[in-house]
Amino acid sequence: MNSRPYVIGVCGGIGSGKSVVRRLLGLLLDCPTYDCDSRAKALYRDPVVRSEITSLLHEDPIDRDGRLNRELLSCALHDDHLRPLLEGIIHEAVREDFAYWHSELAEPYAILESGILFSSGMNMFVDCSIKVDAEEALRSRRTQLRDRTHGATQYKSMSSLQLKEADLRERLADYTIYNNEFDSLIHQCERIITEINHR
Repeated sequence: MNSRPYVIGVCGGIGSGKSVVRRLLGLLLDCPTYDCDSRAKALYRDPVVRSEITSLLHEDPIDRDGRLNRELLSCALHDDHLRPLLEGIIHEAVREDFAYWHSELAEPYAILESGILFSSGMNMFVDCSIKVDAEEALRSRRTQLRDRTHGATQYKSMSSLQLKEADLRERLADYTIYNNEFDSLIHQCERIITEINHR
């Protein structure tokens, strides 16, 4: 092991169960974990990031009630011109945030979760990557159970936005965990940890 933490990247499509795998690996390895999605949402409130996005979209990404303006951001992400510009701002902010978080760690392992690990450039920080996979119907059902009002729309929207990432995951991920409700997630995680320790 290097002096810096060995970073395991966990990726997967919406509803695949990557957050469950991130938390499970964190427990099995007794190590800290970093969730890019939740950090990105927090970073929209960072004064510099918020100002850059406001300048780009001509509207504050935080509404009057202090919540993320999801409609504004969703429209921007589906705009071919605005999407790469908006992603550039938030992806760079997350990369900087993770780099600082990682530099402060003393543990031998750390887990990074990202739904867009490769297309966002976060893969530059990981030593190996695990793709969490599940059948589309199961992923769709999980997303709808998580949000009965907007789940179906969210699943279709995110799936269409992440087509490039899905292809990259297939080609570049080092390991695959099948979260299909039949194969034990614990056993699959333990097998991968054993393989990593014997590299």
